[in-house]
Amino acid sequence: MVDWHSPWGYFTCALSLGVHPLLEALARSDYGLSRQYAVALAGYYGFGNLGDELLAASMVAHLENIGIARERIVVLSADPENTSATLCVPSVNRWDILDVFNVFRKSYSLVFGGGGLFQDSTSLRSCFYYWGLLKLARLAKCRTGVFAQSIGPFRTRVGQWLAHNAIAGCSMRTVRDKRSLEILQDWRLTAQLVPDPVMGLSVSFEREKTDALLVNIRPWPGLLPEKTAQVAARWAAENNLPVIGVALAPEDLNVINSFVSRAILSCKEVHLVRSWQDVQKVWSLGNIAIGMRLHFCMLSLLFGCSTLAVPYDPKVEAFASQWGMAIFNGEDIPSLPWPVVDRHSVEAATKESCQSVEKAWEELKRSASSI
Repeated sequence: MVDWHSPWGYFTCALSLGVHPLLEALARSDYGLSRQYAVALAGYYGFGNLGDELLAASMVAHLENIGIARERIVVLSADPENTSATLCVPSVNRWDILDVFNVFRKSYSLVFGGGGLFQDSTSLRSCFYYWGLLKLARLAKCRTGVFAQSIGPFRTRVGQWLAHNAIAGCSMRTVRDKRSLEILQDWRLTAQLVPDPVMGLSVSFEREKTDALLVNIRPWPGLLPEKTAQVAARWAAENNLPVIGVALAPEDLNVINSFVSRAILSCKEVHLVRSWQDVQKVWSLGNIAIGMRLHFCMLSLLFGCSTLAVPYDPKVEAFASQWGMAIFNGEDIPSLPWPVVDRHSVEAATKESCQSVEKAWEELKRSASSI
């Protein structure tokens, strides 16, 4: 039974069929008028996950670099006050359906700015939510696009149908890994392969680093988190290296601390990384990294660390394989030295990431010429 007093219940009530008479009337009343915002940006923003916050920051920076002023970018967030203060952009509560619809009425486009939004491995609600946003946006007569997405994995046919239906209606489609591109091709949808927006962040390679092992572990069903802790502990002991625990979300911090308390892993320091300033500080502490989260691996690559990726999700394996990174499959540890990605290749990807946003925006504008 649906709880109609919850954000999800209200959202389902209004959008389950993509039709609501009041919202339709409001949309018609605005049709043909100029729009206040160029882009409404949607993602898993405002939940305290560093990877998603960096995606939001990098998307805003890229859009500003191609000439879209920050006051013309509005971000949907679970914590709009913090998002607005951090990114210097307007922000709206992602759970307030009427406010979100009002923003869409004032927006030229809705862009899903990076991430793995269309999947049901964590929850089917994710697919319902983002499918619903796209229905709302179309009702409000603004164009839609998905940028640098990872598609899947899917556990249910419902989740796959929702993702397919949502993405098929988008005017612009780009993905960040070959596996996602193949999924869209199987759905007979065209898309472009682009780097993750975080790859566009500017990083200085001329940095002195201490000899330490950076370790990221996230919660995940099964034994993979504990095996990651055991591998890190054994490798650090064999090479006489201190361990720096790196949490990209509060739940990571809980997991790492639990392994420390159980004497599975010994950490000299444990950091909860919340900002780009934190990133620069923590990644100056070590030159070798073992981690589960995608953006931990990505940041380690950007900062020139020798990295062992631990794929809990296909998106991590796809990224690590694309860049020739060492991969821990839960059983065999790749022998040292683990590859360090060529600096010039990273710089080329940074440049490509910035250019891909401009190309995607031009594509969206061409498709939106009728607005």
